Amino acid sequence: MGVQTVPSSASSTNQNTVRSNQRPKLDFTSALVPSLKRVSDVLLMLCVVAIGAVQPSLLNATYFVIFLVVLTWWALYTPLKRNTFNAIKRFLILYSALHFLAIYIYQIQMVQDAIPPKDFLARLIGLTALVSSECTKDSPWWELKVPEYTSWTGYVNFAFLLFIYHLLVVQYSWTRNGVKGFGKSLLGGMSSGEDQEDGGSSVHEEQYALSELNNHSVVEQEEAGKKALLSNTGKNCMIVNGPNEKNTTMTAQGLQAFLYFGLYHCYVFALLAMMTWGLLYHSVFGLLPGLLLCHLGTEKLQEMVFCLSPAILFYTEFLLLAQYVYSMDLKQELSHESYMKIIGFIFAENRTESFITLCVKILLSLPLFVLLRLHLREDYYNSLSDNDRLKRLTYGTFDISASSSRSAALQRIQANRTGENGGEAFGFITHFFIKYWIFVVITFLLINCPLTDSLRVYLYSIGFFVFFAALIVSLHISFTFFRKTIYLFLTVLIVYASVVLISVYTYQFRDVADFIHNHTILNKNWTEDIGLIVFENSANDVTLLFKSLILPISLIVVTMLQLKFFHDPWTKLVQGSGNGQTHRVATSGVDGAMNRAKHQSREVIEVLWRLAEVHGYRLILFVLVLVAVSHFCALNFVIIVFVALAACLPSLSRMISLLLCLYMSTVFIARRIYQLHLTQNSGITEEGSINRILDGGSCEQSKNDTLPEFQCASKWIGFEETNDLQSDLKGLVLVIVLIGLQLCVRYRQKHRRTMLGVPEPAPGTIFSEATPLSFDANILSCFKCLLNYGFYKFGLEISMSAMVIVAWFRMDFLAGMLIVWLVCFVVMSRAGCRVVWPVFLIYLAVLFPLQYAMAIGLPSEWGIEYPWTHILTDVDLDNNLSVFLDLANYNLPAERFYIFIICDAILLLIVAAQELVFRQEGESHPAGSNESIYKDGGYLLHKENPRYDFVVEQKSFVDFFKMVVFMYGHWITMIMLMAAGLGGTSLFALGYLVLAFWMLWQGNNLYTMYNYGRTIYWWKVIAVYGGGGHVLEIFLQLFGCAFLYTEFFTGNDLRPLSESSINPLCHQPIYQKHPLKFRDTECVGSAEDLSVLARETRIGFDTVAFIFVILQLRALNSWFFQRCMIEFRCEMIQAKRGAILINQLIEKEMSEQNEHQNKKVEEIKRRTEPSATAISSNSKGLA
Repeated sequence: MGVQTVPSSASSTNQNTVRSNQRPKLDFTSALVPSLKRVSDVLLMLCVVAIGAVQPSLLNATYFVIFLVVLTWWALYTPLKRNTFNAIKRFLILYSALHFLAIYIYQIQMVQDAIPPKDFLARLIGLTALVSSECTKDSPWWELKVPEYTSWTGYVNFAFLLFIYHLLVVQYSWTRNGVKGFGKSLLGGMSSGEDQEDGGSSVHEEQYALSELNNHSVVEQEEAGKKALLSNTGKNCMIVNGPNEKNTTMTAQGLQAFLYFGLYHCYVFALLAMMTWGLLYHSVFGLLPGLLLCHLGTEKLQEMVFCLSPAILFYTEFLLLAQYVYSMDLKQELSHESYMKIIGFIFAENRTESFITLCVKILLSLPLFVLLRLHLREDYYNSLSDNDRLKRLTYGTFDISASSSRSAALQRIQANRTGENGGEAFGFITHFFIKYWIFVVITFLLINCPLTDSLRVYLYSIGFFVFFAALIVSLHISFTFFRKTIYLFLTVLIVYASVVLISVYTYQFRDVADFIHNHTILNKNWTEDIGLIVFENSANDVTLLFKSLILPISLIVVTMLQLKFFHDPWTKLVQGSGNGQTHRVATSGVDGAMNRAKHQSREVIEVLWRLAEVHGYRLILFVLVLVAVSHFCALNFVIIVFVALAACLPSLSRMISLLLCLYMSTVFIARRIYQLHLTQNSGITEEGSINRILDGGSCEQSKNDTLPEFQCASKWIGFEETNDLQSDLKGLVLVIVLIGLQLCVRYRQKHRRTMLGVPEPAPGTIFSEATPLSFDANILSCFKCLLNYGFYKFGLEISMSAMVIVAWFRMDFLAGMLIVWLVCFVVMSRAGCRVVWPVFLIYLAVLFPLQYAMAIGLPSEWGIEYPWTHILTDVDLDNNLSVFLDLANYNLPAERFYIFIICDAILLLIVAAQELVFRQEGESHPAGSNESIYKDGGYLLHKENPRYDFVVEQKSFVDFFKMVVFMYGHWITMIMLMAAGLGGTSLFALGYLVLAFWMLWQGNNLYTMYNYGRTIYWWKVIAVYGGGGHVLEIFLQLFGCAFLYTEFFTGNDLRPLSESSINPLCHQPIYQKHPLKFRDTECVGSAEDLSVLARETRIGFDTVAFIFVILQLRALNSWFFQRCMIEFRCEMIQAKRGAILINQLIEKEMSEQNEHQNKKVEEIKRRTEPSATAISSNSKGLA
């Protein structure tokens, strides 16, 4: 542990000449021996301190003190000669032998009687009774007993003494000559007659001899020394390469950079060790690192810590020695004043605790010894001249030359960024941390917010949420504003976290807590609400203290790392200007395959970024609705209003998002503050508490009461006394995080386009290269075009489908009104729909928050009756009518609106998106106009069809899909109509069967241009009939739910109702949820029968059939279907020509048969004529 003197120039020149000309062949075993000897020295000292800590006493204190002396000697950067170290070992060998003999002799009963084991002198010296013998009648002298009061550490100490004695002897005999002779033999510069003894060698001399193995000339040594520089990582956060960097591998460079990084920032590890000491063993010693961590981002912190390192190490050794004294078995004799605990002197409850405490404190003090050594080493090397400095291979933390190191560091930073010298991996990791460490800071800031049920709510944790909300708001304003204020923001955050950390830490001292309670207006409840709680010494409270302190400490550390290492390069990164250059991708060989894979992965990632940019805000709105319906209250009603406004006014989305963030943050803070003592009865009189003010002093609700749901005004507003974090509060934070991520996505996309010099893509498009004209080139092109323009082309049909599906789920009055709107849109042209659509959007936007208002209603304690409360005389009928009309009711839960509000939210988002489509569509749009090709009323086959004939020629699999949709889609729709007719149980289903059979009877004759107008008319008739059937079936629920339901179920049989031609049952009867709210008469019939009857009132088959009809109407008005019409016409013509040909062939065959038959008759006549003549002549002769 000293400094190697510089060899003379002559001798060094001769030796360097030999080294440069011939390289010694190194044996691995020979090279490993010095390292093992070094490790054995370290392990020996660890064993020495272990024997000293296992049984704190005067005898064992010698080992502890020797360990501190050797370690301090090493930390002072003073050469520890081999002879001195050997003398220490010889002393330990002798002392351990005498120590072992002393404990062995103490086991003699006579000695124990002279000095009792429980006597002060025995406990002070460390004489432990391992066995005892009593010479009595019941116990002879040769019978040994194990004392009950002796701890296990006494036996371990006795056995370990024997082990350490032999270990010292073996290790001393192995290392007494040092390792310098080995280094000289390797150099090959020693003569055989040179003295091989190195008893006077030091640690530095041996290291210098070993370092010669890696350098073969003075020039190489100087070059290596010049390259062993470290850049100013406080600004560049990039570690440069060390000696011989051109010949090192990527792994070696990474390890070397990691080592340099650790050495340069060793003071941070020392501070963390001190902070851990303070957390585990609460004392003033923990305040110093807390104060220093508050300045971690400053430039002078390293120099400050290095200057304080001697005082810190001196104080640490004082604490170790004091702790050693307080770990002795002297609890009765030592002082128990409270200030002793404040300083950090902890009494050991037992020998096990004393051993663990000493070991932990020794381990935590090791970085402080390293800190002092590095400080003194830097001072020494700074005092050397440049020539002397270059002769040593440095591993320093400070620059050798400020000017030269700065330029060298910049060159190496550039080399790492460009991938030179094999530094690509480390450069990639550095770049990754620069980009994303800010998100780590935000994550730790969120962790410190009151977001979990495990930790109690404190005002200081709510303060962290205020910082988080302010961060999102600044990001809302603009990214430039965020970039310019983030440094100030993080600085203020560090100051706040440091104040919290120091306040919570100092409050653990009893005197501080008593002073605050006695000399300030803050009582115990107020301090607990702030977060100042005294944790006891129990294991549970120590764990809570650790959790309370480790969170702000972690936040301070990661924030300081951001400011110290990553802020400046991050600022330069986000300010970069693009050059529009792109990189070519190799297409051949293994490297080409890897590059193509990387390129494709980047493309997939960019698609995901674009998807988040285009559709992220819709996801946020939907999550907002889920949050609002998870907890029905007046505060969440405002969120529903914001969702409606954001859906209708997308141009104001940025302002609405900002207001929404401010509102949600305010709600979260208010509802979390409501859980504190200061809002209840502590610090404020009971009559003036917030609960009394909100509820008017008349709200007394049992926890078992569920109806009326909002009896108290405080619960109706959204304030509840609970220790658990409600789901909607977690949802609010989730939405704020999603909004922040959405802003990051937009800024990232904008920055990327600026860097690459590419224009912004069209609104709503994902793949800029995909065009509607090339959608049928292949399946991938079709998929891309559907993502780009799918909703643009089929948004109206999707909206109508969503309307009928929502009506299917609701089956109430609003569902009937929705179907009325739907029928109107079906009969109108697209131009008419474009005009009426904004009115429909406003209708949904007003109805959406109105439903939520009906769900929460009014607090029942206000005593306000609804106007519709007594429309019907019977309470049960009134409840049923409220369900059908979606009206507020004190007797019904708000959760009945849960699924309805979610469905209406989805419908509102779809309708709002279609409104944007109506504004964008036109001939100038890349996807063209969505108008019908027969918009002028003329049904003609156009000769110039822009779509190629996919019926004749199928160019890709997309054409086969078009064949299914356009050639056979109407047949599939007929099948669905028949399924609706057969699956229904009412008279309305019969109409589907009649219309389906009539259409099937007409066949392809419907799709000729001659009567094509009537064909479209009949398809609209089917759609109108389906919508009208839906309306009638829905409004019949009014009678089934409100008037007929209770009457039918007071009888003893359900069969007449089930066999009726029109089934007016409720699709979701209320009696299933609240049977006690209805008449006292029993409902006869099994639950299975009732569920079957209720299920039969649904319109599922009708809904599916209606969707197919809407899609078929769109297909009938497209260019693609004209290709199918031509095919249908050709088939009809061919069928007619075939029939004519068949008739002609039949006529020809019949004429040929007639001629053949006539010939046969004539032949018969000719053949029978002689016979007939003969017969006639014979007849005449007979006559």
